[in-house]
Amino acid sequence: MIINNFYNKIKLMLIVMGDKMIKIFKSLSITLLIIFIISNNNNLFSKATSLGTKYFKIGATKSQIKKILQQKYKAKDIKNVSKSIIEIIPDKNKVKLIFDYNNVLYKIDLQTDAESGGAAIKKKLITKKYGDPLVEKEKYFEYPKLFLMARWLLKNGRYEIKLYESKYCRMNSYRPCIIVTSYKDKKLEQENNARKENKKIKSKKEKEAEKYDF
Repeated sequence: MIINNFYNKIKLMLIVMGDKMIKIFKSLSITLLIIFIISNNNNLFSKATSLGTKYFKIGATKSQIKKILQQKYKAKDIKNVSKSIIEIIPDKNKVKLIFDYNNVLYKIDLQTDAESGGAAIKKKLITKKYGDPLVEKEKYFEYPKLFLMARWLLKNGRYEIKLYESKYCRMNSYRPCIIVTSYKDKKLEQENNARKENKKIKSKKEKEAEKYDF
């Protein structure tokens, strides 16, 4: 009798503990799943990187950028070129901010007026912060008349920095010497371009279907 009672108590305890362990396991599984989704899906929660200019960082959201614009710039210096592009033109500088379909900043173009040799100084500053650039030959682009002086790839090629110098920096000209520094998240750019292409294909198919829908 005593043995049977003891056995029944042990059995009941194991059943209760089993239920508790199942609940704990389910709770833990849900928590881990949420963490996995957040850490692997940039489209849910974007996270600004340290890559970019003083105020603007790759990965920031448009709402975060707008707050900075309100605090640091005058309204007359800000131009909403399109839904995905904002330009800031304070003094002689120009900043172009490009956002993806989720309103995440994936490209920054910073254009500054400089003296001859200014690009070399900028190159040293970037190299000091991010290491040596890729070993590549300079390339000249007729439009917009810029030399690609150096290029950096970071984080296994996901992020890219490009440094350009206008041809007027290398000649006696009344036109200003311009330096352009471009920061880009290549992964977000590829995803954004793929989405645009898919939308074009879908739109084309719908228009084709309309021709025979009568």
